[in-house]
Amino acid sequence: MIAEAIQDARPDWRTIQVDLATIRWSNPRTRKRYVALTPELAGAALVEFDQGRTVEPFSFNLDWIQSTPMKRGAKNKDAQPRGSRQGVAGREDHGGAAARARPSAGRRRRAIGQPRGRQGRPAG
Repeated sequence: MIAEAIQDARPDWRTIQVDLATIRWSNPRTRKRYVALTPELAGAALVEFDQGRTVEPFSFNLDWIQSTPMKRGAKNKDAQPRGSRQGVAGREDHGGAAARARPSAGRRRRAIGQPRGRQGRPAG
């Protein structure tokens, strides 16, 4: 409801997400991602809407907006698409059986917080 209203008011904004705590959106023109706290009035209206109640039209202002630069992700051309990694259940080369995760051979586990021995290996 709120995200759709924001999209109608600002069609240049993308990836608008609204929850009880924050309202988030991206602006491709400025290459920034914005986060603002959800006003109490908007949060209450969101709860009423989720509970199936009729919500009267309202307006609000966003204060204390934080912005961060959007990262340009360098795509790894050698990376395999999701779901095509070796060992995924249902692959023909595994006969349709699910692969089980096993620790690497010769690799010893250590408890978190335990000191390491020489050459980065667990002591003991």
